[in-house]
Amino acid sequence: MQKKLLKLGKIIFPNNLKINKKFNIGIIGSGKMAQNYIEIIKSFNHNISVIVSLSKNQNAKKIAKKYRSELYHDYKDIKNTKIKIDAWIICSKWNNLDKSLRKLIGLNKPLLVEKSIIMSSKNLSKFFNKNIKNSSKVFFAYNRNYYDYIFQLTNQLRNNNSLRYIDAKFYDPYSKIIKAKGNSIKKYLPYYITSHWIVLILKIFNLLDIKIINVEKKKIFSSNKLSSVVLIFKLKFNKEIIFFRMANMPDEPKNHIIEFYLKRGHIQISPIEKMSFIKNIEIKKKISQNIYVPNVKNVKVDNKYKPGLRALYYSFIKENFFNEKSVLKTSKNDLIKAYKLCELLN
Repeated sequence: MQKKLLKLGKIIFPNNLKINKKFNIGIIGSGKMAQNYIEIIKSFNHNISVIVSLSKNQNAKKIAKKYRSELYHDYKDIKNTKIKIDAWIICSKWNNLDKSLRKLIGLNKPLLVEKSIIMSSKNLSKFFNKNIKNSSKVFFAYNRNYYDYIFQLTNQLRNNNSLRYIDAKFYDPYSKIIKAKGNSIKKYLPYYITSHWIVLILKIFNLLDIKIINVEKKKIFSSNKLSSVVLIFKLKFNKEIIFFRMANMPDEPKNHIIEFYLKRGHIQISPIEKMSFIKNIEIKKKISQNIYVPNVKNVKVDNKYKPGLRALYYSFIKENFFNEKSVLKTSKNDLIKAYKLCELLN
């Protein structure tokens, strides 16, 4: 079935993606995410031409030496360089990301922006209107949109007209992040982490043409000074009205879970990297009781690279240099919608 869907362009297999032309890529940052991108870039045989590390650490020097890249420590060096850079990937620390984006936006080069932009939805909208005239040149790196199972999930839901209800619970470790990043990140936590799950859900809705009609907010309890909030969505799908419950439940030690309840069986995403499709319930008879066992089909993402990242980079290059648009891309309008929901969920 997967091979058949692949021929129809319905499934992305990251290892099968190829880009025959070479590109020179510049990277802002030298941390873990920058190294993840370097692995992806090298898998396409592209060049890591420039690395910009604002902190003069040994790690940046090692990476630059290994890949024979120019190493800069200031944004001014980017403007003065004579090296031809085709595209930039921004992997700055969370509190430097906005600054990096502002500095690079004027270069008029394709930008792939990792992590979430730390601005309110209102300020984000103003920034886009003022600075980003050609939005196709800016990709927001929400790699979960590109997980291998996304088209399988949407095909199942599209071809099965029995969707009744959707439920999502997010268990983001807010206190752990505050301890690691400092108190200054507190008011930005929904953008920093919860936006990733919301962007994924909105992308699934977009692919399925699910319309949000109404949203209601409820606060259900407060723990460790962190409120737990529930949003109830009224949705329209295939001319039917269905409901979606989204709950933010910080600091509980559980996997995130998104569940799609059907007339018979259901589909769940949990952990986020795996989709389980429960088709039906099998009954195994015993002497004194019946044992009910779900018939489960699991679909996992490819873990050779950071999940979704290779397909994301592929789409970024293809759209900007080969005019092949991706339906999985997070647009600026998608991001603003997600941020507005983050603010409701906070």
